[in-house]
Parts: sequence; C-alpha cells; structure tokens
Amino acid sequence: MDSYKKEIIVKSSPEKAYKALITEEGLENWWTPTVEMEDHRITFRFGEKDYVVVQREREIENKEVVWRVSEQYFKMQNIDKTDEWVGTVMYWELSGEGLETKISFTHEGLEPKLDCYLTCEKGWDYFLESLKSYLETGKGTPHSS
Repeated sequence: MDSYKKEIIVKSSPEKAYKALITEEGLENWWTPTVEMEDHRITFRFGEKDYVVVQREREIENKEVVWRVSEQYFKMQNIDKTDEWVGTVMYWELSGEGLETKISFTHEGLEPKLDCYLTCEKGWDYFLESLKSYLETGKGTPHSS
C-alpha cells in the first residue's frame, strides 16, 4: 500500500524550512502551539488529551528531517483505534536554493488500510498548507484547541 506523500513548493529558503521543522518556535507556528522538546524526543499536544511523541532519528542540515512515532493518542470521531501512528516514520526532504524550496513529505506507514487514513490525510493536507503559509508569510494556521 502507498503511504501518505505530498510535495509542496514554498517561496522560502531551505534554511528557513529546516528551522521550521527542528525548532520549537517553527513547529508551534504551523503544526500545534504546544510542543515540548527534549534531546531526541518531541511531544506535540493537540488539546487536552490528544498527543503524538516522535523520536528525532536523523537531521541533515537544510536537507532532511526524519521522525519515528513512539507514542500517540488521537481520539477521532467514529474511529476506535487511538494509536495507529505508532511505529510510522515521517520523512521531510528539502531541496532547492535561494528563495524556492521543494518540501517532499512522506508519512511512511500512514496507509489507506488504517482506520484514521482519510482523517489524517485531510489533516496533513491542512498542516502542510499551514507550513507553506508560515514559511511564505510568517503566519501559519496551527491546531487550535
């Protein structure tokens, strides 16, 4: 099965895109305002109960960021499973130069066979547009409680 993949082209440098993926400030401005970073672990909170914890597996400056999901709890309407992302891997590949960057995102393991796929696909589409907006205008549309 095919994992979720999407490419976006942003009017921003690879350096700025990389910082949006590896710094608390960057992540808070396009994904969720509640980010906790410690060593190789990042916790993202979405409201009071929902969260995802990733392990930072690889970071190549201005080129690549890789996270493996180690914990998750998302309660979605009409979906019983709350941890389908555990064990999945998020790959962010950056290419380009100057003020144009291609961001290739793959959420390996987020596949159509998962109960959450359609909801998660819409979520990623939304948050990748938020990332694009943040990089181009300084203002993203992160999760709000």
